[in-house]
Amino acid sequence: MNIYSDIYRSFQRVLMNQKRCNIALEIAEQSKMKTFQESCSLINYSHLTTFNHHKMQELIKGVKTTLVYYSVLYDENQFYRFHRFHRLPKGENNVYFYPTEILIWVIKPTGETYCEQVDLTHFWQEEMLSLGGLIRQLNEEKNQEDLEEYQQNLSNLYKLLIKPIAQYLPTNPEEIITICPQDFLYLLPFSALINERGESLIENHSLITIPSLSLLELAYNNQLYHQENLTKSSYFLMGNPSMPHIWLAEEKYPFILPNLIEGEAEINTISALFNLTSIQGSYATKNQIIEQIKRANILHFTTYSLLSELGGFPGAIALSPSMEDQGLLTPEEVAKLKLKGSLVTISHGYRKSSYIWGNSVEKIVTAFILAGMENILLALWQNDHPANTLLLKEFYQNLQQNDQKAKALRQAMLTVKKAYPHPLNWAYFSLFGI
Repeated sequence: MNIYSDIYRSFQRVLMNQKRCNIALEIAEQSKMKTFQESCSLINYSHLTTFNHHKMQELIKGVKTTLVYYSVLYDENQFYRFHRFHRLPKGENNVYFYPTEILIWVIKPTGETYCEQVDLTHFWQEEMLSLGGLIRQLNEEKNQEDLEEYQQNLSNLYKLLIKPIAQYLPTNPEEIITICPQDFLYLLPFSALINERGESLIENHSLITIPSLSLLELAYNNQLYHQENLTKSSYFLMGNPSMPHIWLAEEKYPFILPNLIEGEAEINTISALFNLTSIQGSYATKNQIIEQIKRANILHFTTYSLLSELGGFPGAIALSPSMEDQGLLTPEEVAKLKLKGSLVTISHGYRKSSYIWGNSVEKIVTAFILAGMENILLALWQNDHPANTLLLKEFYQNLQQNDQKAKALRQAMLTVKKAYPHPLNWAYFSLFGI
């Protein structure tokens, strides 16, 4: 967050009060692009375009999706308190602010546009709960064992985020919905949100996520280019690296990412599925993989992406360290690559359970799309469990039968959900892109 995004969001509120909903959406998109540029100053965004409402409609028609676009607005006093403590000192871990309202736009493939305002003030003033707090509870270990309580949180989030616009969504589960989240909504498993009938969102809809409309356009252009120039699939598989050491400020010893107990089984299953060998262990260094991923169009990493501000490397991919580097592939490095792929999968995400901000997700997704990728399948948390291997196997098998990645993921989630009902075991992936 920065002062610019606060100004843009205040302007959105003014425009909404004036019933100028479409212009407010244009400002929301400008706000996201400004935030990207401020938070990722080393990444070149010059070839991304700005959008007016008509151009948004034309893009959605071309992509053939239903867009659900979120903008989260805050109480100014809470904002400036957070801004002051942006680098939270010890003892201030609970200083995060409460949204006062959410703006939700829906653009249908026909171009029809709808907007809803969701007032959250009573929610946190009377019930002492925040939208961010609910998402944080989903990620805290003490709240994960009680399935009933976990599902209640998912139901509450559905009421706030989906129910207000449910009437505008497609009824055919094969039709794709593209969600454009903001802030901590990046770390929310939308697929697991539960409606009043007890159904998960993924049961009724195929979902894709995108950070902004500018990136949706770029991913769309990447897809069109690949359709014209790529004739067959080629694969890169990497798994189970020797985890890097990350030096943290004011710490005497480095932090070591935990080894993936199920990592070897996962990468071996994927390798057998494609009848290919994979790079594993200490061989999975940055120098080893950089040239190889440029030649492949489906990339699979059985490792972590860093989804919190761990050691100052938000969004980095954990590789094996070498004499030349510490074993982290950063978003800034990814964005400079020239990739030709349709899909990259990073099958585990590492973050502190209390961390709910989504800037790391934004960075890694943005970097891969700028580099030339169409889709990024990203784990929102670590799931070192046999369900992870099963889900990925189902996903890739479905993808071989149907090149629609959102539909392949939906079917994989529904299959794993039957065997492992807890959302922690099937809802942890978000598919980003086109």
